[in-house]
Amino acid sequence: MDGKASIIIRTKNESKWICQCLSAIENQNYKNKEIILVDNESSDNTVEIAKEFNVKIITYQSEGIFKPGMAINLGIQESNGKFIIIISGHCIPINEEWLTNLINNLDDPKVAGVYGRQEPLSFTSDFDKRDLAITFGLDKKTQIKDPFFHNANSALTRKIWEKFPFDNDCTNIEDRIWGQQVISNGYKIIYEPESSVFHYHGIHHGRNELRAQRIIKIMESIDNKKSDKDIKKISIAAFIPIRGDLINYKDKFLLQNTIESIKGIREIKDIVVSTDSEYTKEISKKLGITKVIMRPKNLSTSFVGVSDVLKFTLMKYEELYSKLDFIFLLEETYPFREKEEIKEIVNLIKTENYDSIISVNHETSGAWIKDSEKITRIIDQNFMPRELQQNSLNIARAGYGTI
Repeated sequence: MDGKASIIIRTKNESKWICQCLSAIENQNYKNKEIILVDNESSDNTVEIAKEFNVKIITYQSEGIFKPGMAINLGIQESNGKFIIIISGHCIPINEEWLTNLINNLDDPKVAGVYGRQEPLSFTSDFDKRDLAITFGLDKKTQIKDPFFHNANSALTRKIWEKFPFDNDCTNIEDRIWGQQVISNGYKIIYEPESSVFHYHGIHHGRNELRAQRIIKIMESIDNKKSDKDIKKISIAAFIPIRGDLINYKDKFLLQNTIESIKGIREIKDIVVSTDSEYTKEISKKLGITKVIMRPKNLSTSFVGVSDVLKFTLMKYEELYSKLDFIFLLEETYPFREKEEIKEIVNLIKTENYDSIISVNHETSGAWIKDSEKITRIIDQNFMPRELQQNSLNIARAGYGTI
């Protein structure tokens, strides 16, 4: 194909690799090319080495937050070629046909971009060698649904870039975001294994878990597919354990506040009262609770914990009705629960892999302490000296007051 190729190289302290990278690019059999190096404020001699080659050097100032799409766009803006080639500063083209093999795929106007193979070096870690072998195979392929694209070794036309520039704001996987855009607009992506580079650290950046978490969040935000939790609708019920009779305050049962806090949240399929009181059962049904589970008296003694009650209630519920994925523990003695708080927890259940979620609020409470026959009330423990806090706890346990 005819036309100038603008090769955009992003660097950050690549003095170990940049000479080999630029030498391999200069030796390509495709001669109509220019090289633009976009350097992210390298502190080594990357730029000094690059100046020995016929390269236009641009400094990208990340201000502490590197944005790969912005760096690429900056380099392209300074170029004038028909074809845009993107390569990392630590990637080394394996042979003289690398550039030609990339560009040859861009003759089809429906091809948005091409990415090439990446191979490990002898000292690359076994993890990276495995991942590169799995990701970059020997067979050429055309992607019409899969948005995978990798800018360590890729090419596109200026015409496509003008229509779909890279995201200026993302901090990771600008290539995958771009791939999703072009695929969604009916374009194709080509994987060309005959255009290969050495890439010493592979594609997973040393198995950095924090980076992986950020990437997955971005991928999930652009992925239109339903998550696995949408395939099987999550089954959630609210359990309200009540020992004895309901609490009535100013002609209103506190249970009503709890019901109102979760009413209308469609993900909660059932509200279940677990009680030992026939009176509570009767009133609960009048308040619209259709499922009341009576628990034995031995689960209503003062030394029985709520976990035992929940275990019994869950067992009986699944025996009588259906299996549950999650349960909400709600108690009538906390009447000021906000509906938005419940919705937020439901959203976390749907989007995060949590086993349990506990809602907490910062509270301060009063304490009574005994001081020289005089009772003094401390309104906020947070303003008490550390030794006084401990004394107030000891005094409260001794029966002088409560905290």
